[in-house]
Amino acid sequence: MSDGSMTDGPTTEGAGAGRMEGRPIVLASWLGTAVFTATALVAAASGPGYPEESPLYPAMVVALGLFVASLPLSLYALAKGALRTARNAEKVTVGGLFLLSRSAPPAVRLSLLGSLAVCLVVTAATAAAEPFGVLVPVWPLALCGTWAARHGRFPPIPEPSR
Repeated sequence: MSDGSMTDGPTTEGAGAGRMEGRPIVLASWLGTAVFTATALVAAASGPGYPEESPLYPAMVVALGLFVASLPLSLYALAKGALRTARNAEKVTVGGLFLLSRSAPPAVRLSLLGSLAVCLVVTAATAAAEPFGVLVPVWPLALCGTWAARHGRFPPIPEPSR
């Protein structure tokens, strides 16, 4: 049953004007992207070699770690989005959940999708030298979904016409 609110997460009403909802999620996205960027660029610049003898090994561990960590986050976002649709009669869409389409304020959307964009550029630039990096864009995408599932604002499902 809906209480009329469009969110089931904390809001910033009454908080400081500059406070961002879900800031830890946004920071986690950028931190993962930064660590991936650093290790992937070092691996790409180092040239070939066995993984244990080159910077490819840390890059591989980071890429696989971020990918594995993103899986439960994605499942959480999907489940929470489904529950919000069922419980609160909110129209939670995949685009609203993972691409923050009309569900997040511009600052949050820009930051989280900016992290995804940086991740995609680094992936494209380093994929030949560090192939495990192609798994990493799932990390910021999963965090977009996590943010929207917890803090996103979705429109109510319209009442069926009779």
